[in-house]
Amino acid sequence: DADFQNKMEGEKKAKADEEARKYYEEVTKKELERKLAILRQTFEAMQAQQRASQIKETDEFADSVRDELDLLRHNQLLSQPFVFSYVDSLLDMLLASSDLLL
Repeated sequence: DADFQNKMEGEKKAKADEEARKYYEEVTKKELERKLAILRQTFEAMQAQQRASQIKETDEFADSVRDELDLLRHNQLLSQPFVFSYVDSLLDMLLASSDLLL
């Protein structure tokens, strides 16, 4: 009887330990998944913010070049074909750099 009772208690303890281990693994897995989701969202937000910043910088640069070229053309210091060629090459350069961002 004592051996049987000890055996039963050992089995109960082993079963309880296994259930506790499974619960701990499940809770740990859920916590890791939650943290990974937060990291993913943070990373995606940072990427979006970086893209927006790069687009803003590109737009500001394009505006300043456009303003400068308009001023030069207005003062007739540059011919219109040269301005168009220059702007075209700048746009090509910007497009090439934007392709690197994607």
